Amino acid sequence: MQKLGNFLKWIDDNILKILITFFIFFIPLYPKLPLIDIEYTYIYIRFEDFFLALIYFVFFIQFLRKKVSIPWRFFLLFLSFWLSVFISFYIGHFVLKTIPVDYIGLLHSLRRIEYMAIFFVAYASIKNKKDFFYYLKLIIFVASLVSLYGIGQKFFGWPAVQTMNPEYAKGYLLFLTPEARISSTFSGHYDLASYLIFLMPIILSFFLSYNYFQYFLVFIFALCGLVLTASRISYIGYFLTVFPFLLFQKKWRLTFVILILTIGLTLTNNNLTSRLKRTFQVKRILVDQKTGAVYIPQKITTKELPAGSFYIPLKN
Repeated sequence: MQKLGNFLKWIDDNILKILITFFIFFIPLYPKLPLIDIEYTYIYIRFEDFFLALIYFVFFIQFLRKKVSIPWRFFLLFLSFWLSVFISFYIGHFVLKTIPVDYIGLLHSLRRIEYMAIFFVAYASIKNKKDFFYYLKLIIFVASLVSLYGIGQKFFGWPAVQTMNPEYAKGYLLFLTPEARISSTFSGHYDLASYLIFLMPIILSFFLSYNYFQYFLVFIFALCGLVLTASRISYIGYFLTVFPFLLFQKKWRLTFVILILTIGLTLTNNNLTSRLKRTFQVKRILVDQKTGAVYIPQKITTKELPAGSFYIPLKN
């Protein structure tokens, strides 16, 4: 009986840490499968929403029991952002009337609170430096799984669940075409790219601190995933974060190695290179002096033509 009591006490003392540990694995790795459809939108309530609700409920109970506290200096910053979001929603919906669906702006605003409030739960569950690095190492491990799954989508035909349009958001298992951009376990390639670029400097910092080759291997996996997303803004963000970080640390050899690796992987991905070329380009603009009409001559390939809407019915 005493062992059971000690076990329950340990659960009570570490319940938030257990939930955050599961959260670190579950949110990035679980496919974005819908559960409940919200009518007139392609927003779906997913299982992760219920899981987050459970986490916040447990946190609220622990807060009432005074077992955890809220860092108010951070809370005020978060609150100011949330107020700005709801003010923006109010103006867009009731004043400018630029939000056609009654509650879609409200749902997006509420989700800002849902996703960001997890910070306070994680903050409350960290009791020492060891807990902090425990979470970071788990996050890096999960990043390696996400990257490997994305690579598997590209080369081994592993399925994807995306929410890039209303039809995909219904939860279909998609098998990517050869020219498609990977999304791994995320709802779209932009989400995956943002996730990777946020973690890549952290992964490199672990490699520099511990000098374990497995951290550098995780970085390579993440870089491959980033290139396969063909996200230009995240790719530029990668250059503006990773390389200044390495130069600040005076890691000249590592900077050169990663630069060569980045260029090599980029050149092997035609999707990314073609998108980068279209980012900065010079175009001729022709103006008819008589009519003032403006013409922009451009070359277009058959691959860029939209699908036709005309069809010829075949007789049986």
